[in-house]
Amino acid sequence: RAEGKIAPFLRLHVHHSLQQLVQADMLPVLHRVDKRKKSSVLRALLQIRNMVVDWTNGVENREDYKNYRRAMGRVTAQHPPRVVGPSPTQLHLLRTMLRAMYDETSSARQKNGFFSRKDLENDDVALLQGFYNESFYFPYLLNYSGTLRSCSDLGDLWYREFHLELTGCVQFPIAMSLPWILTEHVIHNQNSDVPMVEDILYILDVYNDAAHRALYVLNQQFLYDEIQAEVNLVFDQLIFLISDEMYSYYKNYAASSVLDKAYKEKLEQLRHSRFLTTPKRRYEIPISQRHIQLLGRSVDLNYLIGQHTNTKMLKDIEMAIKKFESSDMTGLHELDTLLMVLRRTHELLSEHLEIDSFDSLFNEVNESFAPTSFRGRVPLHVLRTLVTDLFPNFSYNMYTQRFVRSPVVLRPTEYDNPPRNLAPNLLYGALCNKSFEYTARLTRGFFGKPHLEAMLRILGYADLPLIIEEINRNLEDKIREVHAFVDALRDGVPPCKLPKFMFRTGGCYAFFEGKLRHILEFEDLKPEVFQNLKEIGNTIAFMKDLSEVMDLSDTFQFMNLAPFLGLTPESDVPSDAMATPIGAAFNSFAAAVQQQPQMVKASTVLADVPAMAQRAVEICAKAFQPRSLMRYALKHVDSFMEEAGISTNWRGDPPANGVIEAESMTEFYRLWSALNFLFCVQEVAQSSAVVSDEEQFGHGFAMAGCLFVHLLKQRSMLDLLDFSYHILNVDAHEQRALSASSSVGNVDQLLQQQTDAFLLSARQQRLVHGEIFALYEAVYPKPRTSSVIFHPPADDSPDRLTGLPSG
Repeated sequence: RAEGKIAPFLRLHVHHSLQQLVQADMLPVLHRVDKRKKSSVLRALLQIRNMVVDWTNGVENREDYKNYRRAMGRVTAQHPPRVVGPSPTQLHLLRTMLRAMYDETSSARQKNGFFSRKDLENDDVALLQGFYNESFYFPYLLNYSGTLRSCSDLGDLWYREFHLELTGCVQFPIAMSLPWILTEHVIHNQNSDVPMVEDILYILDVYNDAAHRALYVLNQQFLYDEIQAEVNLVFDQLIFLISDEMYSYYKNYAASSVLDKAYKEKLEQLRHSRFLTTPKRRYEIPISQRHIQLLGRSVDLNYLIGQHTNTKMLKDIEMAIKKFESSDMTGLHELDTLLMVLRRTHELLSEHLEIDSFDSLFNEVNESFAPTSFRGRVPLHVLRTLVTDLFPNFSYNMYTQRFVRSPVVLRPTEYDNPPRNLAPNLLYGALCNKSFEYTARLTRGFFGKPHLEAMLRILGYADLPLIIEEINRNLEDKIREVHAFVDALRDGVPPCKLPKFMFRTGGCYAFFEGKLRHILEFEDLKPEVFQNLKEIGNTIAFMKDLSEVMDLSDTFQFMNLAPFLGLTPESDVPSDAMATPIGAAFNSFAAAVQQQPQMVKASTVLADVPAMAQRAVEICAKAFQPRSLMRYALKHVDSFMEEAGISTNWRGDPPANGVIEAESMTEFYRLWSALNFLFCVQEVAQSSAVVSDEEQFGHGFAMAGCLFVHLLKQRSMLDLLDFSYHILNVDAHEQRALSASSSVGNVDQLLQQQTDAFLLSARQQRLVHGEIFALYEAVYPKPRTSSVIFHPPADDSPDRLTGLPSG
């Protein structure tokens, strides 16, 4: 393309060099030879001169060398400027005659006598020899395009017929092709000190040069077809390799940026090397090429790499979701970290490639918008894991707000096998894979707030209604199962009246244990009754923790939106959207557009901006209304129990005396008192090798029982008549009593040890119950029942008093 601009200057230079030689530089030689009457040498020099001379106006100057004087020195040739160089024949004859003239055997360089001198002096020889050497390059300068093609022709790097003759092979393997070897070396062996990846496309010119020689020099079509077949194979491999290496680089870069900074610095300090820091690689140069000329075709390298990268990203997201599907709910935090790394990788790649948005890629793999369902794989696995594994097989601790797997799994759940033999650049990438693996181990042993925050980020508010609705349905099923068992157990619990304080702690404990010991023989007590109560409590605990995480997210959103809506601690959301800062900004913008419509391309589109601002403010204002998922869950349970008649059944028969039945076991709180007592007894009766009930069922057992007591408004009666509470009260009274009976209530040493262990567990349970009741009262308070007023009898005679009912 530059030949039209550079070639004229090259021909002009060659023409001037020739004229400078024959019209100026040869004048001293001609003058000396003519003065010494060396006719043979003069005739040869004039022949050389006349061969290439270009006189001004075409008039030959025969006297110039005769009029030359040594005092004139070196002169400059006066000739018309022309962009025409000598012909190849002229240049060849000129150089041949010059070489013969200053040759050592030439007569011009020989002495004819002892006192004679040479016809060509040393300066003359140096002049002719210098021009001879310089003129060697004149043919290449005059053939500028051919010279460039010859210099840049790398086709010899492809031709290898000698190898085929030696080996007797019909087809040359691609692994032995030098262009492919160089390309593969550049991709796989990159060094920040010697960046070569930006020069990778120059290697492909070997195929262009080889194809040009095959068609226009060798005139062999079959040879061109062989080159074309190899190019098709090599180019596909090149796209795959450069896409894979580029994806690996940006994956490592993204993982390094997502990794916790303090953790990363500590690891690098321990290794005394910045091994987690990705060096700079200039991939943006080759992947930005959109018009690569290859065998006469224009190839969009950016588009092809973008397609491969899109496929790679889909596979990476697929592996991340499969890994989550092969784990329980504790894998949510790891999935969130993986998606953060993938999203960051997508952001880096999107700066150079045209690939689909990350949300569309994730939705495609997640099957969020499948033809038959709008439920994605991640929400369905979360729901399945919650119902079949987390609630039945995990124990909740309300102090740490964590679920941990129970020592004994009563309802095991099977998961798919995790993906194996993955490529190094998938998931976390090769650079930070071990570092992320160590951090993931910290969250695999429990399920808590970090996992709930991750779930909220992954699912968002769009998929949460599905999760909550299905959890509520499962909760209803568990309540029905508990209701059936409660009816069966209620008939088997004998009436129990609280023993007097005089029997002391050991006697009271022995009394209740004797009354309730037979219930432990019920084979479904632990695996069904306790287990269902645990699942109900775990569900409520999950709702509570999720509600707190959502409240924190809503608060953060509120703090970000409040300035735009003009909210302050003293003000509320304005009813008029135009009174808010964002509404005023939209209004002023719409007014400015109406005055100057040329400011925007489609001013009519902005006519509805104020109305849109009003709707936006109304939507944001609704988001600021107080809401609680925990309150919704308790309200749902309360409504379901009322509609199903469970609340009526568990309230029991009304007391005969109109106040309270001290021995009746028809109310739920009396059965719960018995179950709670057995919960504590069973714990102290076990050996160290057997799992205790608290470890197996956690605080979910207490949360479920307290939930029903709270919804039935039976807490005050529970505090009054609970078996465990009564024993604790007797023990407190005994500790503060000034004197104790000497014989009543004494028990043996073994029973006293069991009583002491029971007291320790019962105190812990009463603290747990108090905090749970306080939580329920704060979130979903139940209205107090009307107080019963006892009026004194109108007639206090002995006959009237004896007629009152006993009790």
